[in-house]
Amino acid sequence: NALNSESSTPVPGVDVSAKIWVADSSGNEVPEESFNKNALVNGHVLHVGEMAFNIRNNMPSVKNIMVRQRPIVGFTIQPEFTCEFDTPAAAVWRWWRVESTDEDADGEEPAKIQVGRGENYAPTTEDIGKTLIVELIPAREGGEGG
Repeated sequence: NALNSESSTPVPGVDVSAKIWVADSSGNEVPEESFNKNALVNGHVLHVGEMAFNIRNNMPSVKNIMVRQRPIVGFTIQPEFTCEFDTPAAAVWRWWRVESTDEDADGEEPAKIQVGRGENYAPTTEDIGKTLIVELIPAREGGEGG
């Protein structure tokens, strides 16, 4: 029930009468008395009013990622990382160089240029004085990503 925690009045914009139900992979409604472990499985769809959400369990995710060494031109950087429910060879890696550290006057993020792909990156002279960002998008064989 979408009630304001301070009182028993409905939260504005939330339809508390919306039907909530789960459809199985054939589109049939899962019985309301089903246990969550049987209803909320991959391939089923959670319906909340007019909205539908595909159920995906154990999606690949990054638990942590860290670069311990200082970047030195020409020397490879290899991050340490831990992922869950992934296939490491299917992961997508991107390295970015931040061109400025100041936000634009209109509040936009600073410009970034992709400078590498893959788990490792060897900084170049163009990276001197810049911020490097490593991006890891975990995935499983078959293309399911987190």
